[in-house]
Amino acid sequence: SHEWNLSSYNDASAWQPVRVADYGTENFKGRESEPIAVIRTISSPEIFTTPKGELIVDAGENIVGYPVISMSGSAGQVVRLTHSEVLDHEGNFLMNILGQHKNQCDVFIFASKRSTTYKPKFSYHGFRYIKVEGLKADDIQHMEIRVIATTPIASLPRKLDFITIPVSR
Repeated sequence: SHEWNLSSYNDASAWQPVRVADYGTENFKGRESEPIAVIRTISSPEIFTTPKGELIVDAGENIVGYPVISMSGSAGQVVRLTHSEVLDHEGNFLMNILGQHKNQCDVFIFASKRSTTYKPKFSYHGFRYIKVEGLKADDIQHMEIRVIATTPIASLPRKLDFITIPVSR
């Protein structure tokens, strides 16, 4: 169906049951890089409107990370966050990222009329500016930018969480 991007879309009847297979474990590999961690948060990035009328969030510097945005909207409302590193000479958004990483756009679709917080779990971008489409400045309740970097395992805090499970004897 071509309506997969609508909040009313339901494809439950098209799913097949899970098939369990045993492929062995010889192809598994351990992590070959240092973990990525949030190293700081830009708590109140500047939000402004360009001469063309685009709503822009400015991190203040080129970073690698992701936005966390608390916003309000209506069911089916589409929000697009497009990332770039520069503005043009008139102060408008300019998509300057080329090559295989040029489509740095996150899309969020409201399931219902409510306030929510969008925080991507599996993606990050290199950017300074975010063009926000589908929201007005008043729809943004809070915005912050999490800056990330690879972190040597030895520098991560050591923390163990213990869970107490009652045992019947």
